[in-house]
Amino acid sequence: MLQGDNDHIISPSQSLILLDALRAKRVEGTRYVVKGADHGDLAFLDDSESGKKWTTRTVMRTITGFLDKKLR
Repeated sequence: MLQGDNDHIISPSQSLILLDALRAKRVEGTRYVVKGADHGDLAFLDDSESGKKWTTRTVMRTITGFLDKKLR
């Protein structure tokens, strides 16, 4: 799961709680925290800057690496 450490909609601690719950059930999971990122792309709320942290090469490599591993 991906979580921005500056998320103003869902506290970043919630993704850690979810990861702990998954692990308690022996479900594989990984949590990636994106520094300075808010809650995804909030362009629909007239925040055109919020999506920039989510479209970096590092984040895109994390997403495409996951998809490549799981969907091949």
